[in-house]
Amino acid sequence: DDVFEASLEILDLLESFDPTYIIAVVGVDGHRDDQLKSLNLTTNSYNLLGLKLRRFKKKIIAYGGGGYGQMSALSMVNFLEGLMGKIVSYEEPTSSKKEILFDIKNKISRFKGLSYLFS
Repeated sequence: DDVFEASLEILDLLESFDPTYIIAVVGVDGHRDDQLKSLNLTTNSYNLLGLKLRRFKKKIIAYGGGGYGQMSALSMVNFLEGLMGKIVSYEEPTSSKKEILFDIKNKISRFKGLSYLFS
């Protein structure tokens, strides 16, 4: 969850781009209980994504793109609640990958330095 949260900082570049619409393919197959998992996310991450997208105050088109585990429905509910400005109604213990968190934050800070390309 911590690595996913850090990677969402890249969304700050949307402010420079100022889109009319945001189109999000929200696959919930990154959940740690999904058979095809590789991201090890919890439902908390999907709520955070919804909250982050909401703050742009743009028209959002979001549709599902996968998710095959028992937690898929709860992950999508938490995402939709985030879009509505609500904090998670179903919270799980978070996952952490501290060994790659620092690297992700460094890479994102380099991208943020290029935000002038989108103006």
